[in-house]
Amino acid sequence: MAIPRLTRRWGNPTVLVSGLVISVIGMAWLSRLGPDTAYLTGIALPMILIGIGQGGALGPLTAGGLADVTPEDAGAAGGVTNVAHQIGGSFGLAVLVGVFAAADAGGALQGDALLAHRIAASLTAGAVLLALALLIALAVRPHRRVPAQPPASARATATGCAPARAWGRVRGGAPSRRYGAVLMPPVCGVGVDAPVLRMARAGYRIEG
Repeated sequence: MAIPRLTRRWGNPTVLVSGLVISVIGMAWLSRLGPDTAYLTGIALPMILIGIGQGGALGPLTAGGLADVTPEDAGAAGGVTNVAHQIGGSFGLAVLVGVFAAADAGGALQGDALLAHRIAASLTAGAVLLALALLIALAVRPHRRVPAQPPASARATATGCAPARAWGRVRGGAPSRRYGAVLMPPVCGVGVDAPVLRMARAGYRIEG
């Protein structure tokens, strides 16, 4: 439930990269597994990190497959995205199983020690795959462009008021939670934002 709020605030690329970073940390931590590993510090905590990271990465990754797609192509794009998920999961599982089978430690280990070694090798391969995904996400991550602001004179001409720094304060002097030190036109007539005008009518003091 928190992912949509995070993506609205920070954007899909940032949330995706953050999720992958957390997943890499969790998987690398889990890959240190051994026969004497404590459950809490060696399994439970890394699994929590992996769950948080995967949850943070999957949503933005799916949304990225549908970004900038025309409505008539949305169904096809969704199908391609789902196929990519399935193929990626199958490929990753095949790689991990291959690593597990190949990690025989040269016959030097037996029993639980050999099993732990093979599991650790498979998890290390998983961490490498996640790190590769992180590098790809960083390489193709789009950069946000901040739209250029018109000069002050142009804004003054458009609104009929010179731009000013306005602080909304209630009558008792406490700062407004919503409008604190933000750039807004002063309450002077044409061009005033509706929220600012409502503030003035509600008893706020607007200081320019």
